[in-house]
Amino acid sequence: MNKEKAIRKLQKQKAEYLEKWVDYSGVAEAFDMAIEALEQSKRKKGKWIEVNSDMMPTYRCSECGAEFNYWENPSEFGVNFCQNCGADMRGET
Repeated sequence: MNKEKAIRKLQKQKAEYLEKWVDYSGVAEAFDMAIEALEQSKRKKGKWIEVNSDMMPTYRCSECGAEFNYWENPSEFGVNFCQNCGADMRGET
């Protein structure tokens, strides 16, 4: 099940619940929180930014600013995600 299907299912279940039962605000709030979390859970897309370093090349995540030491561009040897925030670095340099 993908996020869109999950959101639709939760919205449908919430409507059915509210139609058949007295509104218990805790349950309705839980539905709303789950729907909102799914809607906002899109993975960030970032890129590696090379930072000058005297000793070893450093690369910074464009999304969270975390810095990592690599001998070459991390995307070129398979580091496809920021280890700090999880941003997707594939296809970006």
